[in-house]
Amino acid sequence: MDINHTNKSIARIEQKVGRKIYSRKRAVIYCRVSTDKQEIDGESLEYQEEKCRQYTELHDIDIVVVLHEAKSGYIHYTLRDKLTFARQLVRDHMADMIIVFDLRRFSRNFVHSAMIFEEVESNGVRLAMGRRRQDALPYR
Repeated sequence: MDINHTNKSIARIEQKVGRKIYSRKRAVIYCRVSTDKQEIDGESLEYQEEKCRQYTELHDIDIVVVLHEAKSGYIHYTLRDKLTFARQLVRDHMADMIIVFDLRRFSRNFVHSAMIFEEVESNGVRLAMGRRRQDALPYR
């Protein structure tokens, strides 16, 4: 099945009937760690995924794919394969949102984060965090 063709077909039908026929949001979950210390200190990939999945259940969101990446947030964001794939899904209109445990999972570089946010939002996609205030780890 060609998913891109299916999405285009749905878009044409929605345009004809003048309303959305598929109303559930589709999300990419992106989880990233940069060190073994994060795995030990409570922000493991599995923990991040669990919190993001809880967010999707709470908000009735379909998960397109869950992406795990073990790379530094300081390297250029275009050098992270899983983040690049998430961004491609956004550009191809395969996802309506990207969910991360914490916005720092995108990048530790403010300029890189701003560029990612601009790219994602310019494609009509929302960013969401799976972390709630009570989940926040103490600042170290």
